[in-house]
Amino acid sequence: EHALIAGRVRSGKSSMLQAIARLVSASGLAVIGLAPPHSPLHGERSCAAVVQTPAELVTHLERCEQAVVLVDDATSFTDLDGALQAILSQPPCVVTMIVAGRTDRLGKAFGHWTQTIRESRVGVLLNPDILDGDLLGCQLPSRLGATGVGRGWIVNGTEAQRCQAATVQGTTPADIG
Repeated sequence: EHALIAGRVRSGKSSMLQAIARLVSASGLAVIGLAPPHSPLHGERSCAAVVQTPAELVTHLERCEQAVVLVDDATSFTDLDGALQAILSQPPCVVTMIVAGRTDRLGKAFGHWTQTIRESRVGVLLNPDILDGDLLGCQLPSRLGATGVGRGWIVNGTEAQRCQAATVQGTTPADIG
């Protein structure tokens, strides 16, 4: 199952991806990142590789039997050649994709490859607005309660539960993005 991590600027999306990378890597699975140059995934040692283009991602996946792909700032990656959609529909190996992006950009990304991820209806909404549940097809409560960096809602289908996202040790609030 694929998953989406959506949130506002500096809500903890990248830090959550780093925490996931460490947990998944510790279990023995290969972790491959797809991230723009400014992403903290580029310094994450638990990733077997962090690439900057979908073509590079495909090359790495062709060498794996199973991998977890973490995509930071997902809407910055267009899929003009269909490589990302191909990974989702006919993966070269067993692939789980966890993609992170800003709620405002994901909500406007009609026809974007991330739509397939959103259709899984699984993910985390960090520091959400009441309408952000629409990204994953669920309705958030009218009173969201305390929000802030790393706080949000885990969504599985139509159900949502409050959560506090994991962060990596040594991360300060100024580092979270």
